[in-house]
Amino acid sequence: MLAACETGNQYVPGSEGVTSLARAFLAAGVPTVVASLWSVDDRTTADLLDAFHRRLWDGEDPVDALREAQLGMLRGTDAAGRSPRAWAAFEVIGASAKNGS
Repeated sequence: MLAACETGNQYVPGSEGVTSLARAFLAAGVPTVVASLWSVDDRTTADLLDAFHRRLWDGEDPVDALREAQLGMLRGTDAAGRSPRAWAAFEVIGASAKNGS
């Protein structure tokens, strides 16, 4: 889990296009990385990541855990948390236990 803003998206001129901090972790052998594509609010991110990590702890696949945490935010009572800006920035990059890749 890369818990900093924009860790999943960085354009480097003259490179192979979009790259990210996640790429370095994947190259080092980390099978799965969760990163954000844009700056996010600290409070709503904490809520999202709490739900995500609880699901991981219960044995869910990272993709499913993130999806369910995001859906929980979307369906929640907090107006800021329901906004896609609060939860849609996060992506799972790399292998998933679900798909074995």
